[in-house]
Amino acid sequence: MAVRTPSVAPRSCRPSTLRPRCAAAVSSSRRSGPTSSERRACSPARPAAHGRIVPEGAGEGAPVVVETCSPAETRSLGALLARFLEPGDVLLLSGGLGAGKTTLTKGIVAALGSEEEVTSPTFTLLRTYATRPVIAHVDCWRVEQLGEIADLGLDELLDEGAVVVAEWGEAAAPLVGQDALTVRLDDPTDPEAAGPIAGTPVARPRAERRVVTITSRAPTWSDRLARLAVASRVDERGPR
Repeated sequence: MAVRTPSVAPRSCRPSTLRPRCAAAVSSSRRSGPTSSERRACSPARPAAHGRIVPEGAGEGAPVVVETCSPAETRSLGALLARFLEPGDVLLLSGGLGAGKTTLTKGIVAALGSEEEVTSPTFTLLRTYATRPVIAHVDCWRVEQLGEIADLGLDELLDEGAVVVAEWGEAAAPLVGQDALTVRLDDPTDPEAAGPIAGTPVARPRAERRVVTITSRAPTWSDRLARLAVASRVDERGPR
């Protein structure tokens, strides 16, 4: 798994009223060819780390970009991310079908103490898990109106200290202000992908590679993003 560094802004204290969220655009230019680090193939024999960090910036609040080479690494990245979650956090997951949003959520839920099977609540829209803190898993795929999300009672869940993890989170963005953590999963071999190395040919398993960009504008996430980047680099090196 590889880790880079983009930008996301979470929050520590959740406001009593929901504020409109302004989506932050993370600009990235395509490289004309693969770098030496990108040409390294994933080693199937190594433990399922959470991926390889790809430097894209530095300092508090800088985005964190991680390249994972398998579903196991994507799940492991979710487990790593769970270490930095606080009650009242909101995670907005985005990416195409099969990008790994549910896989990432599985890692989060398992790391927070639940052995329940995690599936996308596509038809029920919301499912909670008995984790600490409680995870409220939302799937906005079928949502057509913002009111459908408002009716789920996420406000109350957040006030009670739950963490909301929303797949297809773009639909929920207007309800969570600027405090959410945005996690985008891209297939870097897809020319339509928005990831930092979209369309770059590399020697990694094409069907399983994902570029995960973690960003937030929230001041409450600034320090945590920096610590997440450091933790990712330590885990990537492995035990010494």
